[in-house]
Amino acid sequence: MQRLEFASWTADALRRNRKTYVLGGQATLFNAEALRAVADRNHTREPWDTSTLVEDMQLTGDLQAMRYATNVSITAAPTPADVHAALAVGSAPQVG
Repeated sequence: MQRLEFASWTADALRRNRKTYVLGGQATLFNAEALRAVADRNHTREPWDTSTLVEDMQLTGDLQAMRYATNVSITAAPTPADVHAALAVGSAPQVG
């Protein structure tokens, strides 16, 4: 089910010219300057709000409000070797 949801989200983002409504925590690359700018704007030490259950969505909204691009890559994807390595060290995402 999780794979289906992720595939659906990715397909939706690609249909919307790579723009996304949430930069998920599974594997997102951020510009450090952009993160510092969000923290400065929000007068916080970190760019994300840990008091919310949807801090990734909040951070995405903050970045978009500051005119930073929040795009999905059309080529980035884990290889089977990446998945195998993650499973071997126990760093694979947990379901449930």
